[in-house]
Amino acid sequence: MKVKILMFFLRILSNKKGGLILEPRYECNCCVCQHRFYASKSIFQTWGDHEHGMGTCPSCKTVLNLTFDPDTNEFITKIWIDFVNERNVANG
Repeated sequence: MKVKILMFFLRILSNKKGGLILEPRYECNCCVCQHRFYASKSIFQTWGDHEHGMGTCPSCKTVLNLTFDPDTNEFITKIWIDFVNERNVANG
């Protein structure tokens, strides 16, 4: 049985009072160039709306939808315009 080790990095932010906030970062693999990078959840994703993330691949610069998968603690990437077109078709 293959066990996947989940790694995440922490992004350090400062709050208004000068304290530090540690924010987990999750693995992403670009669906275009397969480059591995890390991203944090959007505010909507922290509220449980896992589809509402967006980012740019640091390697090929493609704009991506980042959907958080809570089962694997990773982001699933899709080209942004493809994601938008699928949502438009689904919503009629």
